[in-house]
Amino acid sequence: MNKKLLFLLVGLLFLSSCKDEEIKKKPVASFSFTVKSEFAPVKVIFENTSIEADKYVWDFGDGSAKSYSDSPTHTYQKSGIYTVVLTAIGKGGNSKISKKIEIKDPKPLSDFTYRMNGNSAPLTVYFTNISSNATEYIWNFGDGSSPNSQKSPSHYYTQGGVYTVTLTAIGKGGRGTSSKTINIQKKPDPIPNFSFEINGRFAPIKVKFTNASSNANQYLWDFGDGSAKSTLTAPNHTFYKGGIYTVTLTAIRDNVRKSVSKTVNIPNAPTKLQINKITLLLYPKLNGSQTSWDINTAPDIYWGLTNEVTNQKIKGGEYSNVGIDDLPITYSGKNLPYLITDINQKHSLDFWDRDGGLNGDDDYMGGFEFTPSSYRYKDYPSEILLTGYLKELGVMLSVTWK
Repeated sequence: MNKKLLFLLVGLLFLSSCKDEEIKKKPVASFSFTVKSEFAPVKVIFENTSIEADKYVWDFGDGSAKSYSDSPTHTYQKSGIYTVVLTAIGKGGNSKISKKIEIKDPKPLSDFTYRMNGNSAPLTVYFTNISSNATEYIWNFGDGSSPNSQKSPSHYYTQGGVYTVTLTAIGKGGRGTSSKTINIQKKPDPIPNFSFEINGRFAPIKVKFTNASSNANQYLWDFGDGSAKSTLTAPNHTFYKGGIYTVTLTAIRDNVRKSVSKTVNIPNAPTKLQINKITLLLYPKLNGSQTSWDINTAPDIYWGLTNEVTNQKIKGGEYSNVGIDDLPITYSGKNLPYLITDINQKHSLDFWDRDGGLNGDDDYMGGFEFTPSSYRYKDYPSEILLTGYLKELGVMLSVTWK
């Protein structure tokens, strides 16, 4: 064999070995990925950039079935750090590459609604939690009360006001917070008011109180006389002594107190009696001798008043020629009004027929003994009726108690 043929054979063998090596070139695995959202569940798009391979095996690291697609899409349902392995297979063998993907838990989204069982305090507010991605909750109701960890609590507001309610939702992805403003109207303050009716003229007197307050459900009365306070709505109260009393009514609702005061003037029991007028209603037709008082004329009648304790005497005016048909007659003027300074002292009121005889004796027509204090039983009447002398003498006193 000549040299040229030998070189030709060697060259053919070399070319053949180079071609086989090119055909059996080893694959190089490579990929990239795109995460479509930040939090689980997350869809991840894989882009296969391997070379010298015609088959692929994807292991997504989450226990799911392997994929044999060139460039698959995979959804991670839970958070975690996953190792993704791509095996690229070709004629020249296989190649593996791994990359880590971190899937985060979603951040909690805090939100809530509420409804109130009224418009003004006190009232209950019912909260509905519509948060997501959370397992724990902290409520702050904005009124200084303790935080609440229930999912959807209710809360009782005792006072009106504007409250900022904050809900903190807690989950694996962290914390989320939301706040809302609740406007709870304040009930109008109590408006205290009252009137009173005095049932009597002098102490002791019962006074009837009428409560005209509004926006209140509790009451406290102070009668100003040192007696016990009353919690009745509209009490009656007896003032045992005269005086000027300041009566205070406190109207209460939800610990809000408002007061009003009024003056009640209770007159002291009288100690004096003023006789203003004396009216003669009836006198005996005959004198003690069962004869007429005067011959041919009717009697000339005057009165006299004696203090039986001090023996002080006064004489009143006179009516002349008073017939029965002229009655009643009223005395005023002379020594009237007359003030009796002690109503507990006995007095006598007597009537006389003036005679003009030689001896100057006047005829006694009759009279009465009376103690003014014994006539208080009818609430100190302005008129006192005196009768006596076999019921043939009648007198009405017009009086003022002092």
